[in-house]
Amino acid sequence: LAILASYLGEDLMIVYRYFRSLAVQSPCSTARDNLIILFEK
Repeated sequence: LAILASYLGEDLMIVYRYFRSLAVQSPCSTARDNLIILFEK
């Protein structure tokens, strides 16, 4: 869902979705890297 939000330019929603994907028992492996890239923009 973070990727879909990025197409809409919804930066806050992108961050929210990536943090949600990290806060689960089996986190998404690329979510951390994508958050770093997002904050470096």
